[in-house]
Amino acid sequence: ATAPSLSRTTYVPAASAQQSVLAVDALTAQTVHDVLAPIGHEVPLSLYLVSILETGGRKSAADKEANRAIANRERFRR
Repeated sequence: ATAPSLSRTTYVPAASAQQSVLAVDALTAQTVHDVLAPIGHEVPLSLYLVSILETGGRKSAADKEANRAIANRERFRR
């Protein structure tokens, strides 16, 4: 899902939709890339995000929709 369409379909603010899409992108990248830590060994690529919206702000709806393709793929692989 693209952030603008996610924002429209889930009724979340654009910034929240963008963060949901960014989180899915980061999760996808974790499967193919590691990073070299300053201490000299490779560690998983990680991105930590915090969402702050009021209760009922549709955070879960946006995350669920953004993750739909990954969830479908996981169900298919089982």
